[in-house]
Amino acid sequence: MERGTTRRVVGNPLRGQTLLLTLDFVGQEIDAVSNLTLVGVDGTDLETFNITQGEGFYQNSYYVAFIPSSDRFRLKVTGFDRSGALFQRVKPTLFTLGDVKLSQNVDNSSFSNAIFPGESLELEINVKNTGDPQTLYFTASDDLKYFNSTNPSQGILEKNDTLVLRVSLLAPGHAAYGVTSTVTVVVSQNSDFTQLVNFMVLFVTVASKVSETGTTGLTGIKLKEWIGLE
Repeated sequence: MERGTTRRVVGNPLRGQTLLLTLDFVGQEIDAVSNLTLVGVDGTDLETFNITQGEGFYQNSYYVAFIPSSDRFRLKVTGFDRSGALFQRVKPTLFTLGDVKLSQNVDNSSFSNAIFPGESLELEINVKNTGDPQTLYFTASDDLKYFNSTNPSQGILEKNDTLVLRVSLLAPGHAAYGVTSTVTVVVSQNSDFTQLVNFMVLFVTVASKVSETGTTGLTGIKLKEWIGLE
């Protein structure tokens, strides 16, 4: 595999992007893992890619780099256990390729996963449209109900246009230190958000401005995402 820049892909993978999938097996003694198959919505095998076993410290891990040609698929892995028996494992999640890329704005000087009781936090997210011109709608939610607003709430993006989406959160004054809220940012093709095109998941933690060492401790936002290669 040719080495290059590796970056994480948030939400759904992009159409035409090379994806790197790593596999770890738990509770089964593996002799060999032969291939990864993309399975269509109707259960038909679409295309198959060879899987490579890691070396040395990573010999119990497997990886495969591939460019999906299908827009919607599930993943099926085929291999053999140490008794020589064939096994197959299917991940039930239906993956959908898209044209809208979401990424955190790391140039934002206030970038942090920390939110303070009684104060607001603004997260900046770059929304890039790599496909045809389209109108996109934005919203967000979180399990602790800190979400306040998105700005803008919608936008028209031409091909390769990028829009900066600002997601505002507000923690109540009685918010307990150390609790974490899962924030989900959603991009849709319609205003009732029934035609999802991509999403982003972030974890925001309530923090104290002054740590035990007397300094303000801020760390980066954690992301739930794919891994892609450029």
